[in-house]
Amino acid sequence: MGDEFIARLNEGKFPLMEGLIGTLCQTSRYVIEKAGRNGAALRFADRNRQPDWPEDFTLTTHEDGLLLTIHGGSGPEREQLVKDAESALHFLGIAASFDEI
Repeated sequence: MGDEFIARLNEGKFPLMEGLIGTLCQTSRYVIEKAGRNGAALRFADRNRQPDWPEDFTLTTHEDGLLLTIHGGSGPEREQLVKDAESALHFLGIAASFDEI
């Protein structure tokens, strides 16, 4: 199981997943493996895709907010991902931070 972080969001403040992952991927550090209305699977762009486990992390809507589950990457990569995800939320006008759960 990966490390999990949650950004607690107020009702009505959930971003569209398409907008969130699009903003996150503008850094060119991440690649979308698959995406839907309520979640997305992504990987670190500088890592080779593994056929048996293609994603390094997922973003999914959760009843309390937005859940970030990280399966791959080094410590510094994981820290950068959390910062980038928070920045993407802020860019979309949502003031929230991810807390480890």
